[in-house]
Amino acid sequence: MKFCFASLLFAGAVLNWNGCALVSGPAVVAPALIEHPEADLAENLRPLAGQSELIFTLVGLVSARGDLLDAVVLSSDRPAANEEVLEHLRACRFEPGRVRGWRSTMQVGIELHVAAEDSWATTTPVEQWLFAVTDSGGEAPAAARIFRAEELDSPPRLLIDVPPDFSQVTNLRSGEVLLQFLVDEDGGVRVPVALEADREVMAQAALAAVRQWRFSRPRRDGEAVVALVRQRFEFRR
Repeated sequence: MKFCFASLLFAGAVLNWNGCALVSGPAVVAPALIEHPEADLAENLRPLAGQSELIFTLVGLVSARGDLLDAVVLSSDRPAANEEVLEHLRACRFEPGRVRGWRSTMQVGIELHVAAEDSWATTTPVEQWLFAVTDSGGEAPAAARIFRAEELDSPPRLLIDVPPDFSQVTNLRSGEVLLQFLVDEDGGVRVPVALEADREVMAQAALAAVRQWRFSRPRRDGEAVVALVRQRFEFRR
């Protein structure tokens, strides 16, 4: 078994179990926030806003069943309220993202607006969000705080490496898995998702391993930031 580390960033990537070309464009539908089981989301968050409007920008991982599995706050008008906002979002249900009509676990950009009168959220596939920056010098969206390796003074360096256990892979002489995840300001792995895999069991083994990895803190201009990383695993018998 051999491993190849990659930190390349591509647009419009989504899960494909059969190793075919990655899908992009209108075939991809982002998860959408649909309900809060206890009460209306706006009612829960209204006390945070007071007389002002607050904006929280996150990247979340929404399962094919509509659960928010993990989320990273990229920017916040009230950092002290980040955990409370995340708690309410975890209690919410999402309409799962879809790829060519099929429900898929998906990374999604979430922009949550909290105001005294109302609260609402917009969701966008992460890759579309990242590449929303124009070349004309306009203001970058908050999601641009996710950086690629070449944009960093100090890219994340792998400190704790747990190899995937592919022992459950049968009837396959070779195969590959491509994962995408964020490395947060503390070096932890967040919102990992499989973009390509020759077998679902391979993807699950790779995800279980990567969740245990630790990195050095990604840094830009001396400050810890969030980095986007891709990791490819190659399996050979």
